[in-house]
Parts: sequence; structure tokens; C-alpha cells
Amino acid sequence: MRFDPIIFKEVLITIENDCPAGNMIRVEIPRVSNQEIYEYCMIAYEAGLIRNISEISSFDGDACFVSNLTLEGTKVLDKLRDEKIWKKVLKKIKETGPMTLSTLLNFISMIKS
Repeated sequence: MRFDPIIFKEVLITIENDCPAGNMIRVEIPRVSNQEIYEYCMIAYEAGLIRNISEISSFDGDACFVSNLTLEGTKVLDKLRDEKIWKKVLKKIKETGPMTLSTLLNFISMIKS
């Protein structure tokens, strides 16, 4: 899977908007497969951006359930929501091509909003 910051941002927004504190939700994004969602959630979990993750296989395919964002996850999402920062991220992707999560996090940490 090639890391896509646009999908990653959508995943974080979905978690923040749909997951009440202490609960777990199924992350669903219409144009993104369950497997891709699970991979993005795992990346976020391993980076300490979400509190918990669970994958459940069922008759309608694998589903990813997560709990709410950590404080660090909220800070990252706040930066990604900042229009100046987001435009710079998209410009950087056009100039240099795909980036990893660690590259994205390093890049946004250097940008002054």
C-alpha cells in the first residue's frame, strides 16, 4: 500500500467525528476498502495517534474498529486541518511524490501555521 495523506486525514477525521470517548466505532469511508482502512488505522495506532484498534472478520468482509484519537492524534489532525499547512502538504506531494507517515509528521512539525 502506498501511503496517501488524503485518505489518512479522512480516517482521522472520521474517528474524531464519529467516536465518543471510551467507545469503539467501525471506520467506514465509502471510496476506501476495509483492508485499506485497517492499514491506515494500524499506521495511526503504531504512531500513537489512536488509542485502540480491533479487526473483526465477518460475512461482509473485514472491518476495522477503533477507539478515539490520543492527544497526539488530535494535535496532528489539527495541523492537517489548517488550510495553510494542508496546502503545503499537497504541494510537497506534487513536488516530491509519495511520502510516509513519518515524513508527513516531520514535514508538518516544521511548518509554522
